Amino acid sequence: MKKKLIIVALIAAVVVLFSFPASLYAQTNTTYEITVVKTADGFDSDVFTFELYRYNGMVDDFVLVNTNTVICSGGSVILTWDDPYDYMFSERRFKVTESGTNGATGVAWSFSSGPSATDGTINDTTDEFTIQKSSPTGTVYFDNIKVVSNPDISITKIVDPTSAEVGETVTYTIAVENIGDVDLTNVTITDPMLGLNQNIGPLAQGVTHTLADIDYVIPDADPNPLVNTAVVTTDQQATDNDSASVGITEPEPEIIVEKTSNGFTTGEFIFKLQRFFYGGGWVDEQGDIPIPFGGGSNSFTGLENGWYRVIEINTNGADGTTNSLSGPPTASVGDDNTTSNNITLGYCCESKTVYFDNIKETGCIKVIKKNPEGEYLEGAGFTVYFEDNTVAASELFTDATTGMVSFCGLALDTKYIVRETTNPPGYGYAPDQEVTLTGEVANVILTFVNEPESGDGDGDGDVPGDGDGDVPGDGDGDVTGDGDGDIAVLGIQELPFTGFSYVYYIIGFMLIAAGGIASVKISRLLKREKQK
Repeated sequence: MKKKLIIVALIAAVVVLFSFPASLYAQTNTTYEITVVKTADGFDSDVFTFELYRYNGMVDDFVLVNTNTVICSGGSVILTWDDPYDYMFSERRFKVTESGTNGATGVAWSFSSGPSATDGTINDTTDEFTIQKSSPTGTVYFDNIKVVSNPDISITKIVDPTSAEVGETVTYTIAVENIGDVDLTNVTITDPMLGLNQNIGPLAQGVTHTLADIDYVIPDADPNPLVNTAVVTTDQQATDNDSASVGITEPEPEIIVEKTSNGFTTGEFIFKLQRFFYGGGWVDEQGDIPIPFGGGSNSFTGLENGWYRVIEINTNGADGTTNSLSGPPTASVGDDNTTSNNITLGYCCESKTVYFDNIKETGCIKVIKKNPEGEYLEGAGFTVYFEDNTVAASELFTDATTGMVSFCGLALDTKYIVRETTNPPGYGYAPDQEVTLTGEVANVILTFVNEPESGDGDGDGDVPGDGDGDVPGDGDGDVTGDGDGDIAVLGIQELPFTGFSYVYYIIGFMLIAAGGIASVKISRLLKREKQK
């Protein structure tokens, strides 16, 4: 009996042993449910992915158990996990990770509602949290922010001048400015007409870059008006364009008179334009034009097609006049050609140039510098002036060999003043001399003589005197001068034996005789004294 009872107990134990796990597995597993609430600012159609991790004590780490996504600017998503071992645990530990912030500039989370992300703050993983088996639900909140940039750029193109003729040059200026809220990179300016394709590199916010002095010559083939466009592009897709317009004007037909002249200091040259008409001959076309004495240019404008000629009606006293249609001629003395060859103006916009040259025969003034002895003096400076005291020829200096300077290229029929402007050492200044050069007297020689200063101290360059009328002496026995400015003679000066001077000779002889008598008497007295 006892043995039977043992067998029954063993069978019962086996049944219980095998039936207990079955009862465990027959129970429903606990499903943990975590709701992720998502807000996002600045996102349109982007996808956010969230991952649910639960703590595994065997590996002492969190392991991934579920993922889910939420789309667009926000919403909610549920992450679940069925716990197969809930009979063993009354609670579970979890954490949620935002897998990839989709380019967000700020991420924040909270276990309570209403987190607010700020730019630059990245926090894409929650702290771990615990959910009770008895209430297996929880909520975590995420917020993402994307600072939306606004790259922008402007381009401005201007041209100067805004109207020009074919063949003239216009100048463009192109400026680009970063008017957005981010720095721009790979900024490139293109303008096919100007042959421009320039990468200026990065451009910071608020900075302007200017391309200046871009010259363009207007060709025949360009449309009128000439409009061209410059475009700027960037890596940030910011772009802009601007255009500038140039009106192409047709030049008026004109005849340009180019004038050269040699030897003229005053006056002007006058030119007349005539046009040829069949049956009427040459007829004055419009008012005369002047060109100053130094040469230059002037134009007859507003002309129609036809035959023209230019006449120089006032040659300003030229000794030679010539003209050419091909280039500047050179006049010679005696040339007399005051009328240009016939000039033909063709269709639209044609211009022609006629060249005139006049020469005026010139003369020379030669200056010789000497001292009273006829010796040439070195270092004397002379300047030639007009009557109004303006300089006609700059100062030149004499040399010791010839004592000469020459002023040439001076216009004829003009009065000049030759002035010593630098005196040689030890000599005074010579007086000014005036001279007029003419066709008959084109070359003049002037002689200047300087008296030595001799230390009289009065600075007037004459022979020194003491004002008492006699001849001053310097103690060496010779005569230095008589005060009247004539040539001084060294040695004894001979006086004429006439007039008042005869009395001085009588007195002199009487004094000599008295001296002789006194000498004889003294000699006798001395002899007597010796005899005693």
